[in-house]
Amino acid sequence: MKKPAPFLVGLAVVIALVVAGCSSGSKAVPPVYTTQAASTQTAYDVEKGYPPTPAVPPATTAPAIRNSYGLNIGSGETPAQYVISPQSPVERMVVKTGNMQVVVKDVTSAMDKVAQIATTVGGYVVSAQKWKEGEKVAGSISIRVPSSRYDETIVNIRNLATDVLNENTASQDVTQEYVDLGSRLKNLEATEVQLLKIMESATKTEDILAVQRELTSVRGDIEQTKGRMLYLEQTSAMSLITVQFSEAQLVVKINANKARVKTGEEIAFNAEIAGGFAPYSYEWNFGDGETSNQKSPVHFYREAGTYTVSLTVTDDKGYNNTETRKDYIVVAGGWGPGATVASAWNGFLTFGRVILNILIWLGIFSPVWLITGGLIAWGIYRRRRKAGV
Repeated sequence: MKKPAPFLVGLAVVIALVVAGCSSGSKAVPPVYTTQAASTQTAYDVEKGYPPTPAVPPATTAPAIRNSYGLNIGSGETPAQYVISPQSPVERMVVKTGNMQVVVKDVTSAMDKVAQIATTVGGYVVSAQKWKEGEKVAGSISIRVPSSRYDETIVNIRNLATDVLNENTASQDVTQEYVDLGSRLKNLEATEVQLLKIMESATKTEDILAVQRELTSVRGDIEQTKGRMLYLEQTSAMSLITVQFSEAQLVVKINANKARVKTGEEIAFNAEIAGGFAPYSYEWNFGDGETSNQKSPVHFYREAGTYTVSLTVTDDKGYNNTETRKDYIVVAGGWGPGATVASAWNGFLTFGRVILNILIWLGIFSPVWLITGGLIAWGIYRRRRKAGV
């Protein structure tokens, strides 16, 4: 029976090491990106944790990068250099995120100030947007700031607000995941070194291709693990704060179910309010000396005319705003005994004027009517004489 080649024995040992090393971590790491060809470079996105996919270099040429937790996440050193001492204290890694809902006098100005606060403490703006909700402006901004200055930043944002509607902070300890990733990385780097040694001794093309496939897979796992570790480092070092803004400024609008009425006809008024802090107080002025403190009053006018309506709204914080609609309501005269008698008398006078005008016209043209009538009668008389009647 033919003995297996030493190369194949070595390759089997390496594959066993890969399997044992990848299963040594206590937590599974989800895939972060798809492994591509060795010559392909992908974009790096710190927020999403996607690292580039570099070419597979020899382990002796890759630069070494030692992080603040005692792990060397580069390549090019012997496996022993990746060992974390059990006695070495590991600094806790906590990913902290905050959410705030605040009310401000001016959304645009407040968002600019929050961005300035982030820059001052050494952070940056992740995203920002504004939109309109009816007549008022709303907005949202997300910033990242150093974790050591998280509390200071929260206090500064709180001081910008007229009122804080909601505020919460969430923390996630990722220390154990980070340590597990370090152990996984150590085993992957050691496996890569062994595969490179086997590659140097391989002579057959199929053996070289088999080792190359294993190297590509291991290198992909290494980059994925390093990318996840870098993401955890950066997200724990830079906390995320999201702030949502709404305006404190009151917006008041007057509405009526009809703007043209007759005297005594009821009108239903209504106030549309945006912004400010409930509850609100109302002060209506209907332009005829009458007022109301209801949100939706019903009013009628006793005299015909054009009226200006105004409304002043005051919120719970003492902010107020006034809306005025000039010449908003037009009132026409309605039914009444006096109005009816006057209307009838005016009608009689009009009828008398018409009769008088007819009589005047008849008197002026009476000679014409007489001559015309005489000629017609003479004509009729002559016809009858001729006919012998």
